[in-house]
Order: sequence, then structure tokens, then C-alpha cells
Amino acid sequence: MINKGKEVYYMSWRDESTAIKADITDSEAYEKRIKKLKTVEVLYIDDFLKGSDTDADIRLAFEILNARYNDKRLRTVISSERDITELLERDEALGSRIYERAKGYTLRAPDSNWRLR
Repeated sequence: MINKGKEVYYMSWRDESTAIKADITDSEAYEKRIKKLKTVEVLYIDDFLKGSDTDADIRLAFEILNARYNDKRLRTVISSERDITELLERDEALGSRIYERAKGYTLRAPDSNWRLR
């Protein structure tokens, strides 16, 4: 995507979601930080909802992904240990948006960590 001239942004879910949630009381800082995630041409979210997630995590994920869902020009790449069934069970609105946009473009890796081989 970068070679095709697309604007790409890498988001480490755990790091950035923590920082964004910390900015929630400062609306200017919050909007500045989240606007990039909502509008960049290609967003790669790594380790999406890794570990235990809170309702605040789900609200944040929905805010970002719903904005991207509504703009068909934007592309989102998500890596996660959770499959679509788990995402749908956790939050149907969030999971269904991911499912609809990802149809035909998913890859389920074996349950082993390739870095340990």
C-alpha cells in the first residue's frame, strides 16, 4: 500500500488505546489523536483487543471502526487473536461491521505462535 502511494498508519492497539482513553477528559487531545485513526487511508491495527477488554475499549473500537466502515474508501487491516465469532459475541455492532467489510479477505492462522518455532 505504501508503494502505491497510500497513507498508511500502524496502530499498536494496547499502546494507543491506553493513550487515547487517558486523553478522554481533554477533548482537544482526544479528537486530535483519534481523527488520524478515523481518516487515514489505510489503518493497520495490531493485536486488536488483546487481553481483557473493557467497555471503554469496545466503545473506542466502535468509534474508530464505525467511522472507517462509513467511508468505503478507507481500508483497515486488523490482526487479532480473536476470531470473528468471538468479536460478534463480545459486541455484535462492532463484530458485524468488521465481518461485513472483511468478507473474503480473512486469514485464520494456526493456533501456534510462529515466533516460537
